[in-house]
Amino acid sequence: MPFDLIMQIAGLAALIAAMGVGYWRWIRPMQAPTVASQAQRWLILLALCDSLLAAPFWWTDQEFSFAWDLPYSASKLLAMAGLSLAAMCAYTLERPTRSRMRLLMIFLAVYAAPLGAAALIAHRDRFDAGSPMTYAFFLMIAIYAIGGGWFAWRPAADPPQS
Repeated sequence: MPFDLIMQIAGLAALIAAMGVGYWRWIRPMQAPTVASQAQRWLILLALCDSLLAAPFWWTDQEFSFAWDLPYSASKLLAMAGLSLAAMCAYTLERPTRSRMRLLMIFLAVYAAPLGAAALIAHRDRFDAGSPMTYAFFLMIAIYAIGGGWFAWRPAADPPQS
């Protein structure tokens, strides 16, 4: 089994474990949540865990960590952006308000939709169709763009307004 595939399977296992810990910390303790509120929190938790777990590998510019080979400076920039997103997600989950959650949803949609479109339009030749990371990248971009756009347009009503 190739090393890249082993690392990607290990990354998926770490993502699932981190999502489980986040569930116990931020989603399970909610009182009388709506389905929309739970889904919104799961989306924020996914963004938190995804960016936090991937950032060290982006920083060290590991080949298996992104859907195409990035220039050295771009991998550093991506790692710092991932850590910033993780911090914003953690703060939003720790102190949820309707305005914070909506702002994060707008950010996810505005970040992911153009990134996915630009990747498909201008960078199709850079993707390796044989790599599972390529499909994971587009799956995550679709989840962030669609989920973020939906919850920005129709935010869950149960966090307090601030």
